[in-house]
Amino acid sequence: LVRIRYGMVLTVLACISALIVEWQRINCNNCKQDFPTPVIIVEGDVVTVRVFSPLSVLYQIPQYVLFGMAEALAVIAAWEFVLSRSPQEYRGLSYSVFMMTFGIGSYLGLVLVLVINKLQYYYQPVYTASVSDTLPLEELKKRAMDCKAYVYYIILTVLSLVTL
Repeated sequence: LVRIRYGMVLTVLACISALIVEWQRINCNNCKQDFPTPVIIVEGDVVTVRVFSPLSVLYQIPQYVLFGMAEALAVIAAWEFVLSRSPQEYRGLSYSVFMMTFGIGSYLGLVLVLVINKLQYYYQPVYTASVSDTLPLEELKKRAMDCKAYVYYIILTVLSLVTL
């Protein structure tokens, strides 16, 4: 049970790391001077213009390492705990119930994403500024989209702290 607890602590640290990286990504996207020149992609008759964030992908390494260590500690220890406590004839059933919890967790994660999308849809900030200060509608929509992942990581961090 101690390894499960350490895995849960590492999950909280990984969520905090993901939250910090997402905050940095949003701040990089809001400052226009750091953006590289747009990349123009031509595929047949379709021309796509993409602008990539200047934030390096290497900033994601700590959160993936922490999530991997948390999985190795918590899931393997939980599986060993289930196997050691279940009778021999019910190990198949124990395994299926154990794996069913992953499916339920994935479903709850999907529900959380849908709830955040609905909340962001209903919460449309009202901007009042002079004509020269107003942002284009596409920029406002992009900033609202950026905040969705940030809110998701905040909720995951809080839920992980509650389960400790």
